[in-house]
Amino acid sequence: MKNYEIYKNIMSENPAIDKDYLRCILNLSNNQTISTVEITEVKESNTALVIKAGVQIKNAGDMYAEKLFIKTMKRNKDENMYHGMSMSEGKFYKFIKDNAINNLPVPVCYDVFISEEKGEFVIVLEDISDSYTAPDSAILTDKNIWFSCAESLVRFHAAFWNHEAIAQVEEVEQDFQDDREGMESFINEFSHSFDDKTKEVLEKASEINISLMKDFPRRVNGKNNVTICNGDSHIYNFMLPVDRSDKPLIVDFQFWGEGTGTSDVAHLTRVGFSDELKRTMQIPLVEHYYKTLLENGVTGYSWEECLRDYRLDAATKVLIPFYQYAAFGVKYDEWVGDLKGLVYNYDYLNCDELYKTLTES
Repeated sequence: MKNYEIYKNIMSENPAIDKDYLRCILNLSNNQTISTVEITEVKESNTALVIKAGVQIKNAGDMYAEKLFIKTMKRNKDENMYHGMSMSEGKFYKFIKDNAINNLPVPVCYDVFISEEKGEFVIVLEDISDSYTAPDSAILTDKNIWFSCAESLVRFHAAFWNHEAIAQVEEVEQDFQDDREGMESFINEFSHSFDDKTKEVLEKASEINISLMKDFPRRVNGKNNVTICNGDSHIYNFMLPVDRSDKPLIVDFQFWGEGTGTSDVAHLTRVGFSDELKRTMQIPLVEHYYKTLLENGVTGYSWEECLRDYRLDAATKVLIPFYQYAAFGVKYDEWVGDLKGLVYNYDYLNCDELYKTLTES
């Protein structure tokens, strides 16, 4: 039982969830009945309106509860810069449901509704808050946390590796002058704050990114070791199992899309990953990611290719503070610390060697 009125009620000022609809999406049997549905929380995040609900279910005389985590558009969706990103997350869950991709390290999605015409969406997920928790700074020195997150990325990437569902990318002639001018403007804006090294790395990272963008359609359309990526898989977009008996779950898919798996690994190591960890654990982490890919059935991808992809992707992550500032108006104090660490990593991984290879070819 699904119709627009059901979703309209969920998206309303006073959210309401139809019992018959819940029976349908929770796949309840004839012996199971819903006794109560309680909206326990309604709040706005940066990107969406979040609704939490508890569902009491009677089963052969016994009672048990299901908890739901629902995302829909914020009340001021027309003025919300994140609205399109949230719509994109809805498309991700629709994509995995349409393609019957199961056993992914992501929260279970019971249902998703998207209307591009109306700019509306509803994503109904399991509420994992009882058994999973967000990372905190106190545990980020534990290398096992990072390795387990890399293993979750492998499980996700291997499920889509060179998958037929990866869409063809249109090849478009582009001179990328706007990208170069945007970077030049960014550097000029903060010329008093950036040292010469930072300016040089930003310019080179921009050229590396342009080179990768030019090659992107060929690589994706040729299914040349590509997959579906989260696109923003920093450590705080993982939920960690409370009892450590399972692998972390990946959340927040506003930036998902086709790409190289190592791009997600480079996102993982860009936030909360100290310079000491970059020196001592970064390459072992990438090695572990690669070996686990092979264990999960990925073939035709050499270690040398994987490491080169990672170094290239890590180089482009230097640009993230620029995108945060230009697209979302994130203030200097909120991204300058990350920029320093990303510039350090560019040097540590000797990305200048890659820059010369790409620009001289």
